[in-house]
Amino acid sequence: MKKIKFIYFDLGGVLIDHISSLKKIALELNISEEETINLFQKYGDDIDRGTLSWENFEDIFYKKLNPQYKLKSSLHESFVENFIIIQKTHDFINEIKEKIDIGILSNNSGEIFDMIQSKKIIPDINYKSIVISAKIDVIKPEKEIYDYAIDQISFNPNEVLFIDDKEENVNAARSFGWNSIVFDTQKPAESVDRIKEYLADNS
Repeated sequence: MKKIKFIYFDLGGVLIDHISSLKKIALELNISEEETINLFQKYGDDIDRGTLSWENFEDIFYKKLNPQYKLKSSLHESFVENFIIIQKTHDFINEIKEKIDIGILSNNSGEIFDMIQSKKIIPDINYKSIVISAKIDVIKPEKEIYDYAIDQISFNPNEVLFIDDKEENVNAARSFGWNSIVFDTQKPAESVDRIKEYLADNS
């Protein structure tokens, strides 16, 4: 195995706890937490692929869940405003940023990512590659997004480590020759330790 020279991080579940944001929205609107999360998951791929706008999803959201009142901000603004930073991952990235090239590979909409950047919700570093699904019309775990991500950097798949909270995305990356680790959002310290150990064994 070659030395790891590049790390791609996912956003939701790795750098940001976005599920907690959905729970806060449900609480604010006094609607079912489970139904809120399920609705976001049902339409998430369409949003992340760029085939469903946040404006149209907001219409679906209010029609399906029918809360008694609306959020003060737009749905996607409220979503981002309630994100919780996963501090352990942020600290780790700042710790290694001078030692290894870092990128982002995320299923996300352009609007959400632009807000994340403007609000500095992710570490403010020089990312060598940023791949956002909606901007290229493909999503993880489809092969095309991994191929695109590799094309953006000067390394081979076996020199790249990919960190994601979804096992299907990790398994896809491995099938394309990448190194990959599943991140446990509920146990960030353990997950970061696992990444450190992997890097120590492959450096």
